[in-house]
Parts: sequence; structure tokens; C-alpha cells
Amino acid sequence: MCPTRSDVRIDLARAELVRLRNEIDDWLKYRRGEDGLQQYSTQLDALDVWLHQVIEALDGALAALPAGGTVRAAYKACRDVEKKTTWMRQVWRFYADKFDQREDPDTGIRRALKAADEAVWSCFAGAYPAQKRPTAPLPYLDLLYSPEAIPRDKTDVLRNKVIDIPFLNEFLEQLPLPVIGLLEACARAPWWLIYIGHEVGHHLQHDLLPKKDLVTKFSDCLVAALSKAASKGVAVSPDAAGKWAEWSEEVFADTVSVYSLGPRAAWAIAELEMGDDVDMLIERKYYPPAIVRLALMAQLPVLSASDRTVALADVDPDALTKSTALVGGKDLRAAARDHLRLVPILAEAIDTWDGGGLGGLRAICKWQGSQFAAGGTVDQWRDRLLSSNPMALVPSLDAPRLILSGGLAAWAKISLGTDESTRTKAEEKLKERLVDAMVGCREGGKRS
Repeated sequence: MCPTRSDVRIDLARAELVRLRNEIDDWLKYRRGEDGLQQYSTQLDALDVWLHQVIEALDGALAALPAGGTVRAAYKACRDVEKKTTWMRQVWRFYADKFDQREDPDTGIRRALKAADEAVWSCFAGAYPAQKRPTAPLPYLDLLYSPEAIPRDKTDVLRNKVIDIPFLNEFLEQLPLPVIGLLEACARAPWWLIYIGHEVGHHLQHDLLPKKDLVTKFSDCLVAALSKAASKGVAVSPDAAGKWAEWSEEVFADTVSVYSLGPRAAWAIAELEMGDDVDMLIERKYYPPAIVRLALMAQLPVLSASDRTVALADVDPDALTKSTALVGGKDLRAAARDHLRLVPILAEAIDTWDGGGLGGLRAICKWQGSQFAAGGTVDQWRDRLLSSNPMALVPSLDAPRLILSGGLAAWAKISLGTDESTRTKAEEKLKERLVDAMVGCREGGKRS
């Protein structure tokens, strides 16, 4: 018996779905075969389960089409499945391309991503009991000016306007795998992986408590601090609470970066933010004025007076707010001064906050002041990275983030203390030694 026109149409749709499933299976098999250290096993498993769950649902939709149904009904149903199959291919490649960067012909990219994987794990994993860790974010390099985090609840990045909302809501309640986009420059200058601390902060805030409760609780912490300050006679503008609530997610990420990587994390933010008076004073939607942002990181109680000088990158908030900076008739100087007056209060509130019942940010980030003190672990790594002596590499969860902080300190010393020819040679040596140390000190075992 010859197939009907409907049967042929359904077979075509199913063939495309089978082709996609086979390609995904081959890719997963290859990636697992390359993962000798079982570094990505949990991430690949999460992606495997999610992709196949959706593919099976689409296969089921085709199987449910009635035999001998009308041609137009079959075409409509197959078109719907094919749109979703195309979307599934896009989702798979969204992740596959990021994994596959680890085999890029450019050895700088491959090596930078090896170090990035260790920095992410070092900043992320310690915030959770081992048996309750979600899949860690996957770092990748991109043509970005500033890094970006896409937490697992930010599903818009994978949504598609041609896919019906009920289907997306059923299968895309959260991303199968969160990601971190890093500067392409990290391939040449891996010390800029320091921004991982801030981006991991975003993931922790969205992951540590269900329903984004930590986002709400931290915002409430800042607003409560302002209310308490006002009750004690401190001048607080009527719109301050709303602004700090809007800025709270970036403030949280900034704090995590400092508590994970020390004052050099703030110094790195200053490298991105530095500009003229207007650049430093103007308010943004999601960030405080740059000078206020830097001052808040510098005022966190875990930092010493000398740390604060490093964190501010020699910028003087008081001097900056005495200059004239008007935009559209608004005195940015006075507005920034109002926020700076609140910085010590907010810094203290952040440091004493209970972390939504998780024990506070010092506990979440495993802060140990001795590691960042003068002559401590970070300073020791700075000196080792700058020397030519063999490095003793002792694996631990903390080591990669501390080495990274020492690496940025080493680069700062090189960049300001040598001529161009000497600096280029020193940077090449530092690049190699920094990645070797971070990867060589990776925590062993399956990443789960």
C-alpha cells in the first residue's frame, strides 16, 4: 500500500528529528570521551537529559498524529514540530559552541578556558554542600567589553518568538546550563579572568535560595540599612531606597568578587570604570555611579586601609565630588556625595547581613583574611608567578582563585614598573605560569 501524502510529510519531519538526535548523541559521546578528568560530566549530563526530554516530546507529538488524518492537519502539526526541532538545534549549538571552544586551534583560547573552568569552580563550588551543588556555570570567551552572566533562571536568552509560549513554559522553566561570557582578551591576558568573581556572584544570588529569594533578601538588606540610617538622622534622599534596590544585584556581585578574590577584584572593576568626571559620577540603571561603586567595595569591612587604596585604584572620591560635573542641569557631584555619605552604612550592613539564613557573605565565599593580608597566600603567589623558580602546586578548592588574584597583582607590578620591551617578555612568562599554576592546583575528582 502506497503511503499517503500525510504519511510522507510526517516521515520527513521525523527524519529531521532523528538526524538532530543522532548528531547530539555523537557530540555528547565525543565530548565525554574528551573529558578525561570528568570535569564536565555533570554539565554534559544536565544538557543530555534536557535535550532528549524535549526531543522525546516532539517525537511523541508526531507519533500521536492520527493515521489517515487530513493533509492540512498533518502539515500544520509537522510544521510546528519542525520549528521546534530547528529551535532545539539552535539551543544545542548555543551550548556546543561554548564547549567546543576548548578545542580551538588558538592555544591561548584553550589554555585560558582551562584556567577559567578552575576559577569558576573555585569561586562557585565552596558556596554549597557537595551533595547539593547545582551544575556549575560554563565559561566561554566572546567579543565583549565587560563580562556577562546568564543564570539558569534567565531563560529569555533561549526563547524564540516562533515557538508557542505553553511549550516554552513547559520545557524552559530554567536553562539546562548557566553560562559566563568572558572577555576574548583573556586568551592573551588570563589575569583578566579575575572578573569571574563578579559573574559567579550573579549565579550564586540566583541559585543559593529558591525562587530568587536571595535577590529579594539582599535588596531588602540595603533598603533596611537606609531606613535605619534615616531613623538616626542621616540624610537619605526620598529616592535612595528605590535606586539602591535597583542596583542591588550588581552590588551583591561586586561584594562576592571582593570576598572571593580580595581587593584586586575591586581594582579590576576600576580598570573598566575609569573615565572623566561625568563617567565617574553619572548614575546608571543597574549600577551606582562608578565612584560610588568603587567606594562601596573599598569600604567593605574585610579590607584593610592599604587594601582600600588598591581597591580604589588611587581614585579619591572626596576630591572627585568637589569638582564640577553637570549633565542636563543636574549636579552629579552633589548626588554622588549623597550616595557616598551612605557607603559606610551600607558596607557595614552588607558585611553583617545573615545571607538570607546562609550565614552571611563571608561564610558563603569562604573568606579568610590571612590569605589576602600582606605576605599572605595571594602575595606569595604574586612573587612565585614573577620568579623563574619551579612552583610547588598543591591542589585545593581555594587555590585557583587565590592564584588568579596573585596573577593580577603580578601583572599590575609588571605593567607599572617596566619598559615596553621588558613588559612584553614578562607578560608572556606570566601568562604561561599563571595558567599552569591555576590548572595544576585544580581540585581533583569528578565535578558534581
